[in-house]
Amino acid sequence: MRTPTRVRFIAPLTLGLLSFALAAPASAASWGSLTAYYKSQARSVSSGTFYDDRATYATVKAYINDPSNDGNNAYTDADEYFFEPAYDCGRDSTGNSLTCWSYDRTKQGPEYSYFNTPATFFMYNSLHVQGSSARASIHTCAQLGWPVPDACSPRAVVSFSY
Repeated sequence: MRTPTRVRFIAPLTLGLLSFALAAPASAASWGSLTAYYKSQARSVSSGTFYDDRATYATVKAYINDPSNDGNNAYTDADEYFFEPAYDCGRDSTGNSLTCWSYDRTKQGPEYSYFNTPATFFMYNSLHVQGSSARASIHTCAQLGWPVPDACSPRAVVSFSY
């Protein structure tokens, strides 16, 4: 009679650990808090994670807020790179591509003007088959009226291996 009791005790524990392992991203890097200022006032604030999403996507999860309540749009962008053999990395003496951080694309998040109402969004980019790591250079900006250029934060650079 004790054996079934132990099985019932172990089974829920095993299932709980299994569900935790499946829910947690394999690789993730946190970034932020990034703040874009204009005339000494915070105009866009952003933070989030960059992670391996189901071994399929390099995903930026971004939380953004427009704390200034001025009606100007706030946005977050990510320049994405992959560590892989690529033509733009150069060639070795036998003509094979060298491995380096190769630029892929800029993922642009939606623009928000929600007057101090935070929003969360995702930017997906397919992982490269020949790559071994992904990197994102992320910043947040406030889009100001013409002719004033966008006010942007410094960049956060985050990476993960896959």
